[in-house]
Amino acid sequence: TSSAPSTTTSTRAGNALAVPSHTHTVTISSFSTDNHLPPFIDYIFAKSASSNSAPNSPTNLVQEKTDTSNLIVGAWTNESTVVFTADATDPDNPDGLALCVEVETLVTVFDDINTACGPTEAYSGSAVSVTVTIPSLTDGAEYHWQARVKDGLGVYSSWVSFGANAESARDFAVDSSGPTGTVYDGSTTNVDIDYNDGSLDSLSANWDIDASVSGLVGYEYSIGTTPGATDVVNWTSTGTTDSATASSLSLNTSQPYYFNVRTTDNAGSQSVISSDGQFVAPTLSFSSSPNEVQFDVLGASNSYTSTKSTTLTTSTNAYNGYLIRAFATGLLTNQYTTTVSMFDGGTYALPDEWLGGDTGYGYTSNDTSIQSVNIFGSLPCPGGGNPPCYAPFSLTTPGDIVADHTNTIAGTPVVNENFIITHRITTDASQEPGDYTTTIIFTVTAIY
Repeated sequence: TSSAPSTTTSTRAGNALAVPSHTHTVTISSFSTDNHLPPFIDYIFAKSASSNSAPNSPTNLVQEKTDTSNLIVGAWTNESTVVFTADATDPDNPDGLALCVEVETLVTVFDDINTACGPTEAYSGSAVSVTVTIPSLTDGAEYHWQARVKDGLGVYSSWVSFGANAESARDFAVDSSGPTGTVYDGSTTNVDIDYNDGSLDSLSANWDIDASVSGLVGYEYSIGTTPGATDVVNWTSTGTTDSATASSLSLNTSQPYYFNVRTTDNAGSQSVISSDGQFVAPTLSFSSSPNEVQFDVLGASNSYTSTKSTTLTTSTNAYNGYLIRAFATGLLTNQYTTTVSMFDGGTYALPDEWLGGDTGYGYTSNDTSIQSVNIFGSLPCPGGGNPPCYAPFSLTTPGDIVADHTNTIAGTPVVNENFIITHRITTDASQEPGDYTTTIIFTVTAIY
């Protein structure tokens, strides 16, 4: 038995429970045991369906990323989850209201079946914000959607389509993969180099990066001494150009350099892809002029003395400079195998002023800082006397250092740096006449 409400119903909508307007007393006197069925008590609704009004259509429809940033009509998102919101109202006060959406790929026509409904919000006369979240959206897919409001009895409003665009146009699309591709060192398309052209002030790169799902916004590049770093060139935009040459740099030959490309797509994804690195190609050129030294004929008129010079010219980009060494393949020797000894007044360790009575074949260098010491121009000479200071040529390989460049080279290479080697021969009057020859070997070693 029960007290009689104004109207009773024998069905329910969803799982919503009605709020009774007055108290009912229900007494159950007996149960049927036919066919061994258990007793079953269904819901008793205390609110008449005939007195419930459908909620109003949702307003202010919005689509958002999970961080609540707005997705405008037609936007791409780099997330596979989208949050849908709207404002909901109802002629009935109070009531419970929930947002339901149908989300379909762009090629699918709406069938007016909910994809999902969000949580129920209590409505008490003022518009409430209702939401529903749809996860696991397909990467690369374009979507459109519509929404409606459901009240506490499961009664729905009419559907409202999002946006003023046509249903054949996307409301949003998903690109969660991000740009991918390869960065190539060098200026030749899709060809990777290990060394640049030897320049100490410029580097080039090109890249093949795919941002075709949502489309490309633009590229930026940086250059660093490690992948991803910006210690050589900070982030610089190239627009949509897929190559770059950076100039006015200060590079050196001992360091690898990495191009890093940051790509942004229309979904807001960014990827940073680095090259495998390139070095500055080493460069070195060296010459001596003249290639042959011809001393004057020695005699009483020139005190049996003659001097000639050789100019050594070096160009290089080697970061740690270079060394020039010299050695003689033998003593000056004539056709009768008579020889002229090397300078006897000093040594390479202690170059000396060429004094009266000193004889032989020797040299001096105008390099005032050989291994940071002015051994040929100091006053006094290391071996005594006044400069120029002379030493004998070494007779063993690789020879002695006769000139060098020890300052680091970065940004600008050394071009045509000259050092002068002055050769001198002095003999006494008893030296056997004849043509005396030997070979001096100059070698340059770049230190990269």
